[in-house]
Amino acid sequence: MINIEKLRVYPFKTKTIAFSDKPGELNYDIVYFPENTTFQESYSKLNIRRAFVRKVTVADSKIPRLIANAKILMPYRELKLLPVTDIKDKDNNTFIDTSIFMELLDQKFEKESYRRPIVSTKIMNYLQSCKDKSPSNRKKVFMYHIDYDKMFSDKLEFRRIFPVLLDLKKTKEISFDYFMIAITSMGTTVYTLMKNEDNSLPFMRIFALIKIIKSRNEKELSEMKNNPDEAEKSINQLILSVDDKHTQE
Repeated sequence: MINIEKLRVYPFKTKTIAFSDKPGELNYDIVYFPENTTFQESYSKLNIRRAFVRKVTVADSKIPRLIANAKILMPYRELKLLPVTDIKDKDNNTFIDTSIFMELLDQKFEKESYRRPIVSTKIMNYLQSCKDKSPSNRKKVFMYHIDYDKMFSDKLEFRRIFPVLLDLKKTKEISFDYFMIAITSMGTTVYTLMKNEDNSLPFMRIFALIKIIKSRNEKELSEMKNNPDEAEKSINQLILSVDDKHTQE
């Protein structure tokens, strides 16, 4: 296990990530952004201890309409997390879940190209709302999560991450303190950083790394389910393993 403060950028990786939780001194808000899954479905697979992140919330949206009320927040209790409507300066570390918004967005505008301005703008505006929900004294983590046991498009413009990459190409700046990629297969999640507080990969490197993550076909998915060891090996081939203390559990 390694604390996110000590994890260096790609190609360093870890299967278990920790977050310091010192209310009022050092806290993290993790914006969970899934490619092909939901927070409710994937939380247990992230293997992040509740001692490190125990609260969860959702940012509001006008279109598609989303309000962080009891109906939206209460299901998170089934995950044994504490749902909150707002994040205060001295709150414990908190997840900000974007998966409900993304599901509603896909329903309203259909799951087609994310290059469409009406869609990409709404995604970027919503991510800004998520950051605004986090008080200024707290660290912001962008977690891009792929469930490698489910299919997703090999074309970048048909992936949810596309507007984020497009914005990064234009601005040359990652507006989060940390940019993390998480890839899950057969219950194992591997984490690697594109950016931490000390260093950041250049845009073309980030673009290339995300582009090479290709979906498995139905036959490959079926074979992996019958051989969990191969599934984990496959993840490690995507995110290179380096013989360093930062890659050891």
